[in-house]
This record gives sequence, C-alpha cells and structure tokens, in this order.
Amino acid sequence: MAAMALPEPATLLGAIDTSVPVYQISSKIHNGLLSYGPEFEPRPELAISWAIAPNQLSATFKLRGGVKWHDGEAFTSSDVAFTIMKVIKIFHPRGRSTFANVAAVETPDLLTVVFRLNAPIPYLLKVLSSAETPIIPKHIFETSPDPRQNPRANAPIGTGPFKFVQWERGSYILLTRNPNYWVSGRPYLDKIAYRVMPDQGARQVALESGEVLLGSPNPVPFGQLSSMLKPGTLAAANFGLKALGNMAFLEFNLDDAKLKDVRVRRAIAHAINRDFIIKYIYFDYAGPATGPVSHELKEFYTPDVTPYPYDPKQAEQILDEAGYVRKDGIRMSLTLDPAPWDIRFRQTAEFIREALRPIGIQVELRSSDAAEYLHRVYKARDFQLINYAISNMMDPTIGVERQYLSQSIGKGIPFTNASGYRNSTVDADLLAARSEAAPERRRALWIEVQQQVMRDLPTFPLLNEDELTVYNKKVQGLHSDLLGAYGTFTDLWIRA
Repeated sequence: MAAMALPEPATLLGAIDTSVPVYQISSKIHNGLLSYGPEFEPRPELAISWAIAPNQLSATFKLRGGVKWHDGEAFTSSDVAFTIMKVIKIFHPRGRSTFANVAAVETPDLLTVVFRLNAPIPYLLKVLSSAETPIIPKHIFETSPDPRQNPRANAPIGTGPFKFVQWERGSYILLTRNPNYWVSGRPYLDKIAYRVMPDQGARQVALESGEVLLGSPNPVPFGQLSSMLKPGTLAAANFGLKALGNMAFLEFNLDDAKLKDVRVRRAIAHAINRDFIIKYIYFDYAGPATGPVSHELKEFYTPDVTPYPYDPKQAEQILDEAGYVRKDGIRMSLTLDPAPWDIRFRQTAEFIREALRPIGIQVELRSSDAAEYLHRVYKARDFQLINYAISNMMDPTIGVERQYLSQSIGKGIPFTNASGYRNSTVDADLLAARSEAAPERRRALWIEVQQQVMRDLPTFPLLNEDELTVYNKKVQGLHSDLLGAYGTFTDLWIRA
C-alpha cells in the first residue's frame, strides 16, 4: 500500500502539528479516545465508555484494558492525562483553545480518567479522534519539557494499527503492521509507504500506473481528473474530507497601511469573480462560500451575512470614495503570497492578480516553500495578502475560532489569525461559545460572529472546497472511517 504526503512533514507527531501530512500519518500510529460514525456520533477507541456530568463540568472515560504501546509498555490513564495537560494544551495548534477549559485530568485508577472543567466544553466529544487528539506515551515524552525536541517526535511510538519503521527524508515514510494491535485480526495491511512526491506530474503517473494506490487530498489538478478516471481503474471521493469542512480564503494583513481600511478590503472582495475560480480552477469541485463557517456545519452555518457579489464597478466606486485615486492607472500595489502546497492556490492567486488589475490594484505574487511561508505569515507577519485553505473541523470552535480570536495574534502558530484581527465583541462571542452549553444560544453566538466578521472582512471566504481522495479501486474500506484518509486505516484492505 502506498500513499502520498505533500508537502513532506516537519514532524510525525500529531500532538504538536496538525498540518495535512502529519494529520494523515500520525492517525495511523496513534489512537484517540474516540472514533466517529458517519453522523459524527462518538464510538469507542481507547475509551470504551464515557459520561458527561449533569452540570457538564466533568467528563469520565473508562479506558480499554490490555492495550500496549509499540515498545511493549502498558497504556494507562496517566498517558491520557499527560497528553492532554502537558502536550495538547501547550503545544497543539488548536488544543490551546479547544482544551482551554480543562482544569485537570485526574486518574483515579489505571483505566479511568476524569476531565475536570472550569466551564462546559460542548464540543468535547468531537475532538478526541486519533487525528485531532492523538494520545502519546508519557514514558517517552515526560523526559522532554518540549516534545518538539524529543527524537521520538520524528520516530513516534503509539498504540495504533501501524508502527513507525523509517523516514527517508525527501523520499518516503514507512509504517508497518502492528501485530499486537488491540483489535483482533486488524489491521489488514502489512505496511503503508507514504511517498513524498512534490511533482504533480509524477503523482499522476504513479496513480495511473498503480505504483501509488491512494493520494489525498487533491493529489492531482482537478482538470486532470476526468481523463484519469475514464479508464475505470481509479476513483475519486471525499470520504472524510467533507467532514472537515475545508474552505479557501483570501486574508488581509490589517496592520498594513492600505489594508487596514475596510473599504479597500471590500473593494477587493467585489472585484473577485468566484464563479470563474470554481469553474476554471476547481472544475466545479467547489462552491462559493458565504462566510467563515462551512455549510457542512449545518448546526452553526448561516447565509444571513453581508454579501460581496462580483461587481467591479462597485469596487471602483468604493476605492474612489475612499480617496485611492489612480496614478498612471494604478491606485496601489500589493503583494500576494499563495500557500505553496497546492497548485490551485497559485492558480487562484494568479487569477486574483488579474482580477484586481482593472480596478487599479497592482499585485505582485511571491513564491516560497512551506517553511518560509509559515514563518513569513504566522511569525514575522511580513505579508499583505495571502490565499490558502483551512478546515472548519467538526465544530467551529475547533476550526474557525483560531482565525478571528485576538489572543491568537503573533503567536507563531500556523493557521491562526494572521490578519491581526481584533474585535472585542467577536472575542467575547468566541470565548462564550467555547463553554455555552445551551445549543440554541451557542448557535446564536456563532451567527453573531459570522455576521460581524463579514462586515469587518479580515478574511474573504472564497470557496467551500470538495477535497478529494484519488484511489485505485483495489483499495477497499476507505469509507468505513468518518475521517477517510485522515483515519486509522484499520479496516483498509487491497483487493487482489
């Protein structure tokens, strides 16, 4: 079995890094407390049962007995407590906010953990998968105050269906079957080799030849899919990816002298024809976004927000009224940094450059590798415009809050509030939504956030993406896990 990881990850430990390739690989090596059914319903994994207290200030999990780490040590409640309190709450990009209300994790016995909460966490049971909150071994990581510096971050030990074997930098990451996995007879696969293939042409050839059996997400340009699928050997599906609510954004640096003017941001939004992007860059594997919450999150989504329809004339009028007059046809010059890990971001950036030219905005595209991009955007904040995609996850507090909470600014954490957006009302709503136990009130808070954010426009939500896994039809069982390619691959098998 072979799959592709793009770009090559910086680490293999999902407890400290949630980038796409890490998310995919870590979930095979580690387990979470829970897995999920097709309607997001929690199912047992390392936890066999769970109960939320009536006052919602504690959650008790009974753990599976007899589970061993890959090095033979016994899995116990102390591993869960250590993971949550010493790693996830401190180093995980989303865990800092997701588990902010966890005051302590108690271990009354070896197979029981009790989460003590300062306030309710209404989404707690949605964030405990192997991908999002992988449980890691205390006996390995307690010796390192910073798990990022532990050698096992790049050669991880887990309880999952696959064991780490080798990482040949620039080439592949090899995992092999865990013969002592706690699910009898699983996994079916003997090994998984994640190939590092930065060239999209090479990925296409590898998939078509059968050298690679699965690639995700979007391993080839959408425009190539129809011809690749015609012979009938390959299929494409959004197993697992749809559940994450992926969205594409244009983001503005609000500390920039020009872009701090909301009129400039609104003018730019009106100048972008999203229908063109959908048809000619995404080949209809996307739909227009209305706000920062994906339509997949039906419990929280609202279309009742300020719209920015394609209207270049209105964009010109806004800029005129704002006093940005043309000089030799140019009102202003801006830089745009597309995320470097998929060609569609570069293509979208090229289109935005051409779309803004007629309204008098000259755009320079800048290229960088993944490390340089992440440093420039999230640590140095040395940019004006960026375009990228980000996941809503299974709850907006997990995936959306990070983009707009002012506490996230300048922390150097990828995919968190690069715009420098500060709004005290939005902050209050976001923090209240973290712990609001009443579903209708929580929904109301998120509607207020969406409406205010779309008035302020620190980001311009472009598209709801239909991210795809392309796979050989020999691959069976991919759909058995809600998270698809991000799941454990416990039930995956290859048809002869």
